[in-house]
Amino acid sequence: MNLWRIAVDPRSGKPRGAPVPLSIPAQWAGFPSFSADGRQMAWATRVKSVNLERLPLDPAAPRVTGEAVAVTRGTFVINYASVSPDGRRIVLSLLGDQEDLMVVDREGGPLRRLTDDSFKDRLGFWAPDGRIVFYSNRRGQYNAWSIDPDGSNLRQLTANDVEPVFHPVPSPDGKSIAVCWGFAGAAIVDLDRPPEERRAERLPPAPAGSFSPNAWSSDGGRLVGTVAGQVVSFSLRDRTYETLARGGLPIWMADGERILYLDPESALRVADRRTRETRVLLRPPEGSFLEGLALSPDDRWLYLLRGTEEGDLWLSR
Repeated sequence: MNLWRIAVDPRSGKPRGAPVPLSIPAQWAGFPSFSADGRQMAWATRVKSVNLERLPLDPAAPRVTGEAVAVTRGTFVINYASVSPDGRRIVLSLLGDQEDLMVVDREGGPLRRLTDDSFKDRLGFWAPDGRIVFYSNRRGQYNAWSIDPDGSNLRQLTANDVEPVFHPVPSPDGKSIAVCWGFAGAAIVDLDRPPEERRAERLPPAPAGSFSPNAWSSDGGRLVGTVAGQVVSFSLRDRTYETLARGGLPIWMADGERILYLDPESALRVADRRTRETRVLLRPPEGSFLEGLALSPDDRWLYLLRGTEEGDLWLSR
């Protein structure tokens, strides 16, 4: 959001000319207020940044065993991260005027763009074969796509012209993707079929809302996702749902029984399906918040998206 200026005829009150954007040094500006003589304007600005950091993890406990190290630094907003099968690279989804995918080394360094265009390329997931699966509106309707880590070999995976396809999550064997098929619920798409023959296998309706899948268990037998602010597991064998905790953005640990997720207070928690217990692994430092998480394939590195937000008041003459 930004501020615009338009000339108005003082007699008729009708606009004269087209609106002109004001140059504001912030991502967001609003709430303008004018002095009684009209010579001064006050307004508010807000700047939000979300960066990726890496922490060592003891997967047996699990517990964080060291301090966070920054992987990215900047004023951009990252809203999703996924680690490559070899654990060496991370694909990032960026928000802003352009919504693109970028890749960064696990140790940090320069970010390399995979996409660089006006389309909205969102939520990249690393597939087992090394390709990156995401969703995009580059053919009008949102559909699932894939791209190689060097930005080549762009392919469309689904072709639903009626409903949008969101949030494609590759299965552990890479033969299918779990997706949000429209706004009514989740589905599984078989990628072994030729593109023109791919159909969505709808999952049964969740008890209390639309199920949004976020991760597969390592054996491919379960999905974990969210339903109306709850972390929910779905068994592909039994075709049943299991509510585990309040929160979002859940991911499986390698044992297929423990799940990491963010609770409503932005704390990182672990839930155990066997014991039905949850506990806090860490809370963000004061003045910041958590917006996402990812794990290395061996569960020994935890990646967190940590954000900060600040606002200011401005006065112009």
